[in-house]
Amino acid sequence: MRNASIVCNPLAASASNIARLSASLAAAFAVFLPSAALAQERQITPSTVTITAGDPITPIQYSVTGGTSQTKWGSSFKLPPGLQLSETGVLSGTPQIPGVWGNGSKQRATFSTSLPVFSQNVTIIIQPNAPTITSPANGSNLGSANLNRPFGPVEIAATGGVAPYTWNATILGSGGSVTINPTSPTTARLIANFASPGASPPRNYAISVTAFGNNAIPQSSATVNYTISLLQNRPSIVSPPSGSILGNATVGVSYESVDIAASGGFTPYRDWQIVSAAMQRTGEPVSNISIQPVPGSGNATARFTANFTSAGNATIRVRVLGDNGESSADSTYTIPVVSPPPPPLVWVTEPALPGGKVATAYSTNLTVSGGRPGYTYTTKTGTTLPPGLTLT
Repeated sequence: MRNASIVCNPLAASASNIARLSASLAAAFAVFLPSAALAQERQITPSTVTITAGDPITPIQYSVTGGTSQTKWGSSFKLPPGLQLSETGVLSGTPQIPGVWGNGSKQRATFSTSLPVFSQNVTIIIQPNAPTITSPANGSNLGSANLNRPFGPVEIAATGGVAPYTWNATILGSGGSVTINPTSPTTARLIANFASPGASPPRNYAISVTAFGNNAIPQSSATVNYTISLLQNRPSIVSPPSGSILGNATVGVSYESVDIAASGGFTPYRDWQIVSAAMQRTGEPVSNISIQPVPGSGNATARFTANFTSAGNATIRVRVLGDNGESSADSTYTIPVVSPPPPPLVWVTEPALPGGKVATAYSTNLTVSGGRPGYTYTTKTGTTLPPGLTLT
């Protein structure tokens, strides 16, 4: 701290009725008053002023209450650099050096005179310019974040005030965290992480960032607000669409599906799963089924294989897991399962039947294999049996 003496002389008074009033104005202020004023309550105002280094001040008029308006002010000690006090008690100028000037200074000045002195401490607080966060601009959206993946870094820059700055960042909303660390005297790097914000996370998170100047003067800081958008990050199975009917399968014949493709979310996908597989009519589970990623697809596509033991429609539910392990997508398909075709129908009996005699009873068996049992026999179209013979 530094002190100065300000002297004020009455414009019309003799030495016998002059009193000396001094105070510490960022130093000590003194004013000469007629003796009649000494009996009154006296005070120099304002007693404390707060101004900002580097900013031209609005002129400040000092006055003496309980005194006389016929005064002449002067300083017996150097004021803070950049400030001047006029003979009429007006403080003006552009302060240069931050600090607290006045009360408690070790350099208190006294006005050199033999006249009576009235002293009062006054203080000038010169605060530094507050820093201004310039980039990104206040209100900016910093981008889109993924669950369980670090977001950033985002470079934050400020100017003004007293560097190096210290930084603070806070995030509103559950499941999110943010850190900020200086990278230079005037810049910092912000990194955010969104772990598990719940089933219905907010679309945007609010981030508050503050830069503090390197000083102990109040209000030497700047705060801006940003937003970070949160991606929902759930993959989706896009092909075939959920609900599709896939190609037919045959009982007892190994079945391989078409390629099932996913997109979005965290890639590469961690896994593909068969959630459920059962016959629609009976509920019989399909036990011989598995799904594997298609080689070379980066887990973006998969195929399942199965071996069905009964005919009917089968319902298959497929799931893909994102790389973060917390997001997934399901898709349900129907597979018609048909019975295998019957084996070819083959005559077991020789095509040439045994011969018969006229007017003699005749009987022979015809035997076939293959096809489906429950055969029906008939003559070939355009042919007839010999008279007297029937086919049953």
